[in-house]
Amino acid sequence: MGGAFQINLSPGRYGISVDGGVEPMFSRAVSSVQPASHVVKFFLSRWEPSLKAENKMQAQPVAQVAMSTVGFLQMAVFFEITLRDLLQAGYVTQEQVNAQRAMSEQMYKGRA
Repeated sequence: MGGAFQINLSPGRYGISVDGGVEPMFSRAVSSVQPASHVVKFFLSRWEPSLKAENKMQAQPVAQVAMSTVGFLQMAVFFEITLRDLLQAGYVTQEQVNAQRAMSEQMYKGRA
């Protein structure tokens, strides 16, 4: 591929552009994960209107990602470093991070 890669983290502007024809895909969350010894699979999701016309929003999967466990580990470390950078730049606060960690711990409690 070898194209230029740019991430814009300016307040109010979030975008990824990749030269070479790769289209960005918007996702709001990871809705599930299936870890194994050699492969980790997870679904990216976003809040969308219910497909059953129930007049409510729900998490809808928009893509499944499957990657080696080593690749997943590299991605997790990449996101740890990015979170540190977001905190240092003031784009997120430690209170926001703590609240999200507490909510996620509660959501995934008991998951084996």
